[in-house]
Amino acid sequence: MVVGILPGAVLIALAHVLDRPVYEALSATKPQLTRMEEGAFYRMVWLVGSLWTWVLIALGFYLHDRTPPPLGPRPALGQRRDPGARAVAVAGSAIVGGLIAEVLKVVIGRERPTRLVDGVFQEQIYTFKPLFGALRDGSNLGMPSSHAAAAFAGAMAIAMVAPTLRGLALAMAALCALSRIIASAHTLSDVVVGAMVGMLAAVFVTQWATRHAGTEVVPAWAFGAASGRGGRG
Repeated sequence: MVVGILPGAVLIALAHVLDRPVYEALSATKPQLTRMEEGAFYRMVWLVGSLWTWVLIALGFYLHDRTPPPLGPRPALGQRRDPGARAVAVAGSAIVGGLIAEVLKVVIGRERPTRLVDGVFQEQIYTFKPLFGALRDGSNLGMPSSHAAAAFAGAMAIAMVAPTLRGLALAMAALCALSRIIASAHTLSDVVVGAMVGMLAAVFVTQWATRHAGTEVVPAWAFGAASGRGGRG
């Protein structure tokens, strides 16, 4: 964990350097955003950052994992399945990641890069509320992006417990984060910090869920069962 602190700090610093050029290149005008929000694709990627989406995905994992073979996963020799562990990992990661992001928003107090005034976006990159001001007024807070945190937390959990879905899950999380920049709701640094918060939360929650999956039992699919002895998730 300590080894990853320096690269993470460098990534956050780089994101701040790129905030304005990325924002100017990608952010949509109010009419463009209105048209975009009417599209099914935008709505889909927006939902990737919703906690309810990950709760429903977790329910799907639970229903799948409680199904006996051949439709359900096959436990490794000498092991038994815990049908709730993957569900706890996915839903728990998104919830914890999203909650941490919301707390950090209040602590940091940095507002979104724009404020909507009379139907027009007014730019205000790096505008902070007064000290402890976010405790009184928690509106329009942007750092970090809770959408990005929830999306990457859920995606990272899936990458750990269902590796075959890793690419799709992380790609959808990245599109969700990108959509927040296009919507002028966040800067690049907002979504980068949110993604890092979510992924860290997922590592801890998923490890906890698999470690407590059963009495002295490690699920056959834990972390992909890469040894070849595990079953298929």
